[in-house]
Amino acid sequence: MRHSLMSLSGNINISYNGDVLVGELQYRLLNLLLTDNLLETVALELKISYPKALEMMKEMNRIAPAKVVEFRAGRAGKEFIISDYGMKLMNAFAQKEFELYIFLQKSNTQLGMAFEENSVNKNTYDLAM
Repeated sequence: MRHSLMSLSGNINISYNGDVLVGELQYRLLNLLLTDNLLETVALELKISYPKALEMMKEMNRIAPAKVVEFRAGRAGKEFIISDYGMKLMNAFAQKEFELYIFLQKSNTQLGMAFEENSVNKNTYDLAM
């Protein structure tokens, strides 16, 4: 029996007091705001509505102990600026996402080896890091 399609997967969520503060979509929204602080453009890029994007930012600000995104009036409408706290949050998310990627790569290699057809002992496997 061949198990080459077997793999581990995972996602990163940063929670605060039990509520998800930043997940993949929130991170992408914040990252896009770094290069284009107009929410209309960011929402189009994410393929979500402007109200949905606005609600996501309001929810992050509500959950977090400090502002993640700050709002200000600009020439082209409302502009959204990532706060210092928001930048720290983004950096932490990116670092943990990278660490998860490395962990999954290593674990999937070990998982594949554990189920190889020519494995010495097919009844045991070691996924220890």
